[in-house]
Amino acid sequence: MTMMTSPLLLIFPLLVFLPLEPVESFILKTRTNHLTRAPNINKKPPSEAAIAPPSTKCSVLMTTISTTMDTTAIKLTMENAAQELLTILVDRETNERSQQPTTTATEQEKNRIESLIETLVNCKCSFDPQVLSGPFFATVYSTGGASPPLWETLGKGKKNVKGQRYTLTEEENENEDDGEQQRGNVLNYAEIFGKGLHIAAYGNFSKTPSLSNENTITTTALSSSPLDNLLSFFNPTTTTKSLLTCPVEFDVEVTKGSICIMGKSIDIPISGLGKLRVLYADPLIRIFISPTDTTGGTKWESSGLVVVQVR
Repeated sequence: MTMMTSPLLLIFPLLVFLPLEPVESFILKTRTNHLTRAPNINKKPPSEAAIAPPSTKCSVLMTTISTTMDTTAIKLTMENAAQELLTILVDRETNERSQQPTTTATEQEKNRIESLIETLVNCKCSFDPQVLSGPFFATVYSTGGASPPLWETLGKGKKNVKGQRYTLTEEENENEDDGEQQRGNVLNYAEIFGKGLHIAAYGNFSKTPSLSNENTITTTALSSSPLDNLLSFFNPTTTTKSLLTCPVEFDVEVTKGSICIMGKSIDIPISGLGKLRVLYADPLIRIFISPTDTTGGTKWESSGLVVVQVR
């Protein structure tokens, strides 16, 4: 008869020789592992230094970057609008002066011109006063005003050139404080039958203190490398300029005039007082408005007249 041996009887001798861990030690280890994985409610909160905001310099850097991005976006919008307006007006003027049949601006084109003018005016750009001085700017677009300006009435022909030249008087400006600079001479020019018959009005202008926003800005030279621009924040190379922020107003006085016939100039009685308000200005295009009627003599322009001039 074969005896059946229980598996437990075979395993039991082995268990006798295995080192057994005390029950108390096993329970303690289990609790320790459990507490290690569980949230430690007794752990101290992080110190204020650990959760402190970024350093002041980093905050300034981020603010500067944000401001620079906003300024860059506005500048790009302004530059794009100025370039588009310049292109439209120059093309329009070229077509009118060409030997081809002249084309009349469509309503859509006029609306676009007005929209671009509004965009540039709303930008309230800052400009170097020197952009007003020197070369002749031709008037290529005008709108508003109770009546057409005298120079437009006299020079009705499509090919007649009209415009202005402002010249800052350096000798006078050198002796004045910064707030009283920007004065000089002005020439108003209008062709009646081309260069052979034209009129000119001469006078002077000076900045109106009550509506002349002058400010000094510091510009940083930018590199094509973003890394260089970031490093320049810590060691910037800057240039300081005195700029005028639109709108800027000037008092204008016309003191004399002349009419030129085939190269011969004859003095004529032209005089008057007026105001010129600069709404936008850069080296290639500028927008003016006459806030008041010309008074004290010849009514050269009426209030509300907006002109765009290019060079």
